[in-house]
Amino acid sequence: MQEVRGKTITVSASKTRPSDTNAYTIGDVINESTSAGTNWTFVLQGPGGNVGPLGSCILQSATIISSVSQSTKLEGRLWLFDTDPAADFDNAEFTPTDAEQLRFLQVVEFPTSAWLTPGATPANTVCNAQGLWLPINTTKDANAIYGVLEARNAYTPASAEVLTIKLGLIV
Repeated sequence: MQEVRGKTITVSASKTRPSDTNAYTIGDVINESTSAGTNWTFVLQGPGGNVGPLGSCILQSATIISSVSQSTKLEGRLWLFDTDPAADFDNAEFTPTDAEQLRFLQVVEFPTSAWLTPGATPANTVCNAQGLWLPINTTKDANAIYGVLEARNAYTPASAEVLTIKLGLIV
């Protein structure tokens, strides 16, 4: 296992949901396609900007930003893996295999109560999970962390809603 060196980096990924308002139920995957979705890919870049292997680090924070402000906020769960699991389609049940679960790193909860809306008539919302201090131990050559965003409530999205997830890592 590599040691954590104490530098902070932020990695992010964005997805534009399908152009529909089909409600999610508990356990549904949120991604960009109902027929060919992909998982969230967080490319690891060191403080110098070069993509490279991560090894061990600390997941310090996770933020999800929505381009809209729905009256019922998403309660989400972000599953993180060190290899890319088979992708489930948008609005389909999350179905990781036993082998994929062995590549599981950590999970981050985004509760409905933690969403923040700026201003009186917000056009977007933010949910920030801070102070996580979760260890991440990837394979020594890993240059990405993969995520699956799972709905944990009945959430009716906006059509073509853009979601951005940022991970704060101490490497």
